[in-house]
Amino acid sequence: MGKPGGGWRRHESGRSFNYILDSPLSDQLPKKLLVVFSAIGAEYDFTFNYRATLEGGNLSRAFVLDDFGRQGSYYWVDHGDDSIFLETQRFLSNLVNELGVDLGDVMFAGSSKGGTAALLHGVTLGVGRVLLGAPQYRVGDYLLNAAPRILSFMAGEASDESSRSLNDRAKEILLRGQRRTVIRVAVGSGDHHLVSHVVPLSEDAWAAGYNVSSLILPGVPHSKIGWVFKHLLAAEAMDLELGSWQDPLPYALTRSGETVTLRCWPAEGEKVAVHLVGKKAVLEKRPYSDDVEYSFVLPPNEGHVRARVFRRDDSNSIQAFTTHWA
Repeated sequence: MGKPGGGWRRHESGRSFNYILDSPLSDQLPKKLLVVFSAIGAEYDFTFNYRATLEGGNLSRAFVLDDFGRQGSYYWVDHGDDSIFLETQRFLSNLVNELGVDLGDVMFAGSSKGGTAALLHGVTLGVGRVLLGAPQYRVGDYLLNAAPRILSFMAGEASDESSRSLNDRAKEILLRGQRRTVIRVAVGSGDHHLVSHVVPLSEDAWAAGYNVSSLILPGVPHSKIGWVFKHLLAAEAMDLELGSWQDPLPYALTRSGETVTLRCWPAEGEKVAVHLVGKKAVLEKRPYSDDVEYSFVLPPNEGHVRARVFRRDDSNSIQAFTTHWA
């Protein structure tokens, strides 16, 4: 559980949870909540993800452990019993009420297993948005091949029948969910999760009436999704704070003295244009190109700057988002 004073709390009920709740920097702003669910780790290595990425800011941030079985239960099932799922729902609902946050101002997020949990719990509770990095929607199919011990813990056995049953239960949860929840999924074009999980999730969610979108990242394999997803999560967390919901790309904006560097991860088929903006005016414009990294030399004594990023896809549809200040 980590060293004393690490911020751990425990929810005691029929099924108990260990979690960390980080408070916003200011309590004078509208209340917002981000809940992050964890991916699969090594056996008995239960930990949270992305806490360092989300330090600071004006969101309440909860990180919940999935420390059931050897490697977790997707916050969901124990030998066919869904008491973990039901108690997680009660815990999350109580947390939202205790913090006084409107469900529309709540985002659930996670990658891989954490993305699956964010989806299933997010649509069930009816939060405003779920942000998913390469989730396993056909959970049984994935576990049967990649982690049969987790499948045995969840379903009682690792078999074709238990795999199909878990797939069906995941779809049922999606179809019973609250359609007000916006679903955004990021996945690499080099990740088998794209065809096996993200495409069927998108098709089922779209047919069921959800607002769902996919960000397909060229060449990114599953082993690298966490590295890119952390940048997307940071950008989406800032959007949640501001209430802007810009659908940003993953990006990293850094500054060293008078040099500013922007690295972004465009979606497949997109070109990007960048305007560097100061406090009073646009400082420099870069046209649409296939570039993913931009370096700018600032005028002497220039204060804070940020970038306005324009995304153009193959159909010439244009979206834009604004980065944080640097």
